[in-house]
Amino acid sequence: MDDKHDWGDQITEERRGERHSHEEFNELIAIKINKLCENSSAQMLVKSVYRLAEELLSGKTDLLMDFHKTFKVYAVVSAPRHGGTYMIKSLLNGFGYRHEDYPAWFIHDGIPDTRPQYYSPTSAGVLSFSQHTVMQMAEWMVMAAFFGNNMKATDGRFMLPKKFCKAVYAGSFFKDILGPSAHYIVGVRHPVAAAISLYEQSGCLPPGAMFPHRPRSIIELWIYRSLIHMGFSDTAIYGMPYFIAYLHYWSDYHQKLVMSGLISRSSNLQIIPYGKNSYEEFAINCGTRQFTNPESFFVTRKLDRHPDWSELAYPVITLIAALWNSRGLCFPVDEVMEGW
Repeated sequence: MDDKHDWGDQITEERRGERHSHEEFNELIAIKINKLCENSSAQMLVKSVYRLAEELLSGKTDLLMDFHKTFKVYAVVSAPRHGGTYMIKSLLNGFGYRHEDYPAWFIHDGIPDTRPQYYSPTSAGVLSFSQHTVMQMAEWMVMAAFFGNNMKATDGRFMLPKKFCKAVYAGSFFKDILGPSAHYIVGVRHPVAAAISLYEQSGCLPPGAMFPHRPRSIIELWIYRSLIHMGFSDTAIYGMPYFIAYLHYWSDYHQKLVMSGLISRSSNLQIIPYGKNSYEEFAINCGTRQFTNPESFFVTRKLDRHPDWSELAYPVITLIAALWNSRGLCFPVDEVMEGW
């Protein structure tokens, strides 16, 4: 609700201002909706969302083709805690945009929302994937047209970077909507390093190194949903070691990444191993401008904290690499095993 914070700050990683309870949040949403209803420009945008959602649900493609002609999407599709924010910030800067001009709710993973489950509880009740995700995709596409007024066209189209972490749950849908010219950037990180980064962001490693009974962050909530979808019960999840829970999620995510139809062998795909040199090289060369002195990418090697976790991770990484290779994609095993 508060967009004054810098979502691109690697140190604070701030996404929002003051936290609110569900009741307070819903009250704030109601206030903002009432303000929107009084604004004629906002009313036009809302009508555009419904018109576009209707087309997406009915199979019409006129407005979708207009979107493809207007925008080239640069989709960062990586598991959480894999450096996607740095990539997005680098892309915006590389295309000559100021990342401060684009709010987190437009650039980050929150919208469009999709989940492993077909039915999703929402503030409007229980909605199917087709209703929930398509409606939010329409909202995001209308936002893109709105923000496009401040973008610079390259070769007749606007370059539009965006994090799509959850696109793996509806790969074919996102691939068709983003269009044939979409460019996919996939960062790959060692699951132990990513799990440590996650529990640090969430506060600390939970007591007993077990997965918490109540997810402390949105990413832990995503892990919980994925484990439920895999068939684990609440009892099994809450009795599961923290890293085992994350490793299940990491493995499932990287399987879906290649099996969902979202990414495939093409010149429009970059697979980048997590690390200071590789990410800063990406920052230098991405976009339409070259930076000889990109923003530093802050990394710390953390594998030594949990050597037993590394032993558990090794066979899973090997299996994921074999799966990717079977699909004609090169999983950067050696670089990932460095453990940044």
